[in-house]
Amino acid sequence: GAIQKAGEKGYLGSFFNGIIAVLLATPCTAPLLGTALGFAFSQSPAVIFAMFILVGVGFALPFLLIGVWPGAVQKLPKPGEWMNTFKELMGFILLATVLYLLSILRHQVGSEGLLRVILFLLILGFLLWIYGKTSKPTVSRKKKWIILGIFIILTVSAADRILRFEAPQEAQATASIREGWEEFEPEKLEQYRSEGKPVFVVFSAKWCTVCKMNEQTVLHTESADELFETRGIEVLYGDYTNEDPLIEEWIRNYGRAGVPVYVFYPSNGESYEVLPEVLTFEILKNRLR
Repeated sequence: GAIQKAGEKGYLGSFFNGIIAVLLATPCTAPLLGTALGFAFSQSPAVIFAMFILVGVGFALPFLLIGVWPGAVQKLPKPGEWMNTFKELMGFILLATVLYLLSILRHQVGSEGLLRVILFLLILGFLLWIYGKTSKPTVSRKKKWIILGIFIILTVSAADRILRFEAPQEAQATASIREGWEEFEPEKLEQYRSEGKPVFVVFSAKWCTVCKMNEQTVLHTESADELFETRGIEVLYGDYTNEDPLIEEWIRNYGRAGVPVYVFYPSNGESYEVLPEVLTFEILKNRLR
């Protein structure tokens, strides 16, 4: 219904056209908006409202530019064979995205659970292929509804029988912690603080793109290892991949809404300092004193 209304002229059509554009575009913005929204949700209602207004303006900016400068339409590429090539290229990017998401899922449901998910995706793809073959435009509406009903029943049945996972103990037990780091425990934090040692707390998750970027470019580098070692900093790592309630409580206490969270406790007993979500080595070097 919304798609049909989006094709209409006038304000109503423009409104639904905007809704569909946001729905299609929002998932792709997660790596960029994740940090901003994580900050916004820990602020006052006025800041949250202002952040979402800015996000809305950002989504609407292409439409606003065309409205102000109609000649910009002429600058857009003309339809042609390049669109098919672009569509096929996007297909490979989607496949790469699936692989990335499955690699994250392995840490949440374990290796056996991942195989179950892949098997279900195979069955789902086969059922969709059959549905596409049998539900052609020439088929009557009644038969289409029957085919759709059978498809839904088979899909739900396959999901019920295959997608059964045990508690992700394996994923939690095998959570990768960098050599020299320790698993976060409040008792360890208190112990190191009572001993007068500086402590750097890292809360991260396998599905967090910003976390991965910070780890690859800053935290998991030889420069960071040397910095922690020379300054005697103990690093405590908390894995929030499976939404650990304890880590969630500490994240809230630090005034944040989600990962990544980086907190430094100095050796002099002063209060902790929360570092920015996006790190550089210079930030790490200057803040961890």
